[in-house]
Amino acid sequence: MLTKKGAEIALKRCPETPGLNREKVINIIDKCLIEQSLNNGDSFYSIKINLQKRIGSIFNIAKKDFKTVDELLRLGVPGDSDPRLRYAYLFISCTDTRLKDIDWLCRNRYKKGLRGYNNLTLFKLINLRNKLKNETY
Repeated sequence: MLTKKGAEIALKRCPETPGLNREKVINIIDKCLIEQSLNNGDSFYSIKINLQKRIGSIFNIAKKDFKTVDELLRLGVPGDSDPRLRYAYLFISCTDTRLKDIDWLCRNRYKKGLRGYNNLTLFKLINLRNKLKNETY
């Protein structure tokens, strides 16, 4: 579970100007949380539980401004707000996206012909799909 000190360290890795962006936060989530867990042999279910715990601990930063995680995701954070609050919003929204990706993988891995791939390869395929979807020409 991510502690207050851990959130501060992650925020230092993602400084306020100009580097606090969605791609850096997604890289933190993907490399530090998901790929390491998959390399250790964890299942998608255990990764989902770990990510949900991290959302809860990061949400403690935003608790004084928002009542629930859903409210934070729905309303967003103004650009001139506290950098820790913006980091919390980015982390929670990116983690929520990854949770949806993992749910999709769990539901469709046997339907879509993805049966022969291990969990790490499937996750890398999801990353490739997202990069291709976001690619602009």
